[in-house]
Amino acid sequence: SIPRKDNARMQDRFIAPIALISVLYLLLIPAKIAGNPLGPIETPHGVAYLHLENAGKDSRTTVDHGFRAILEIQLVEGWHTYWKNPGDSGSPLQHSWNLPMGWSQPYLLWPGPERIPSDPLMTYGYEGRVLIPFLFDQKAGPGFFGVNMEWLECAEICIPARVQFKGRLQPNLSIQGSDIW
Repeated sequence: SIPRKDNARMQDRFIAPIALISVLYLLLIPAKIAGNPLGPIETPHGVAYLHLENAGKDSRTTVDHGFRAILEIQLVEGWHTYWKNPGDSGSPLQHSWNLPMGWSQPYLLWPGPERIPSDPLMTYGYEGRVLIPFLFDQKAGPGFFGVNMEWLECAEICIPARVQFKGRLQPNLSIQGSDIW
């Protein structure tokens, strides 16, 4: 068994590079996300939006990042949700996309987490406002989409938050959407 102190040091070494990569990526997301978001959808202890945007080409690398959807969760003070590796307890965000033909399933780019201690446990996640980007490698023509998402909102107890977003994807991001709880 690894002593708790050594285990914490190993976790810090693991989280630091991921946090740096996440911060660099999130710098590509404007502070004010453009376009009309889908939402707001009230959750047990917060509110959720889904922003859709053309990620475009990175002028420094000329790489086309395709299309990006950003889940914005605004949690009430004192509540948190979890990272992909939640630590001693918790569960990460689950998502299921139904996309038009020709669109690829997105991959989730987890932002770097915060340490959230709850003696004797240590968990990793997010408090306040969190932006969770999904990148699509391939985009195609217009069509309707739907996505179901579920995550935990926790303080002393955890309560599942479930949202469903539906809308129409347009090649040039003329988004017409509806949201359903």
